[in-house]
Amino acid sequence: MRIIAGKFRGRLLSAPQDQETRPTTDRVRENLFNILDSFIEKSLLPPWNALSVLDGFCGTGALGLEALSRGAAQAVFIEKSRNAADICQKNIAACKLPPERAHLLTQDILQLPPLKKDTKKADLLFLDPPYGKNLGIPALLHLREHGYLSAQHLCVLETDKKHPEDTPGAYQEKDMRLYGRVRLTILLPAENNYISSL
Repeated sequence: MRIIAGKFRGRLLSAPQDQETRPTTDRVRENLFNILDSFIEKSLLPPWNALSVLDGFCGTGALGLEALSRGAAQAVFIEKSRNAADICQKNIAACKLPPERAHLLTQDILQLPPLKKDTKKADLLFLDPPYGKNLGIPALLHLREHGYLSAQHLCVLETDKKHPEDTPGAYQEKDMRLYGRVRLTILLPAENNYISSL
C-alpha cells in the first residue's frame, strides 16, 4: 500500500497483519482522488491547500494521508482501535507531518463531543466503517449534529456493495462507483448550493 500522488508519492504505508483493519486499495484510492480532483477543477470543492479533512474509521490513515500529500491544509484522523491507531500514527510520523496538519484521535467516532468553537470544520469527510454494520450514516449524522462539518462539506462513504447504507433525507447521493466488492458513495447536504451543478 502506497501514497498515489503528491508530496509523498510512492511512500509505502504500514498496514496491519491481521484482518481487523481493511485498508482501501491503491486502485480504489486512485480512482476516488481522480473524482475529487475533477470536483476541485470545477470549483465544486475548495482547492487542496484550503481543504480541511476528517478521516473517520481511518484505519491506516491512507485516505487522509493521500489528501495531505496532495496539499490538504489539515486532516483529523479518528480511529477507536488501538492497534489500527498505532499504525496510523506510525504512518503520520513517516510522512513527518506536524500535529497542526495531522492529528489523530483514538476515540469512537459515535461518541465524539461537540466540536470546540475555535476548531476548523471539515470540508471533506472520508468514512470507511467496518462492512455490514451500518455505522457510516450514523457517524455522518453525529458529526453533522455536533458541528464537525462545514456548511458545504462532501462525504465519501465506503461500504460493501452488498450492504449499502440508506441515504438520509438531509443528504443527496451525487455519485456512486463500484470497484469489486467496494461501493463508494459521494454525499452532499441537500441544501448544498453546488448540488445542481454536480
